[in-house]
Amino acid sequence: MRRESAAFQTINVVIRETGQIRDAVKLDARDVRSVRAGGIYSVTDSTKLHFDWAYTTNGFPQSTINPGLINVGGMDVSGGIGKRIFGRWINVGVAGIFGRTRPVDPVPNPLFEGGYSGNGFMIGIGLRSSK
Repeated sequence: MRRESAAFQTINVVIRETGQIRDAVKLDARDVRSVRAGGIYSVTDSTKLHFDWAYTTNGFPQSTINPGLINVGGMDVSGGIGKRIFGRWINVGVAGIFGRTRPVDPVPNPLFEGGYSGNGFMIGIGLRSSK
C-alpha cells in the first residue's frame, strides 16, 4: 500500500480576476526521501577538505515526468578543497551524480514516454571572505 503525500496532490488553476477555480490539475506527488552525510576535515588552519554523500528518491509519478521536470532519484558524491589565501577562502569542488534510469511508460504518460536518467558531474568554484 502506497502512502499518499500531504503536499501537491492537486493544484488548482485560479482565474486571477475572479478568484474562481478554472481547473484542478492532479499531480499525485509522492514524498521525497533524502539522506545526506558529509563533513569537513581541517588539514591546517588554512586548508580544509570537504566531502559529502547523498541519496534521494524520486518524488513525482510517471504521469507528470517531462523533459522540464526530470526527477529520477539516485546518489551523488562530492569532494573539494578550501584554501585560505590572502584573507580569502577559495573553494574548489567536484560532484559525481549517479541518477537511476527511470522508465516512463506510455499508458500513464503518452506525451513523454521513454527512459530518463540523471547522470553527470558538476564543478564548483567559490570565493568568500574569512569573516
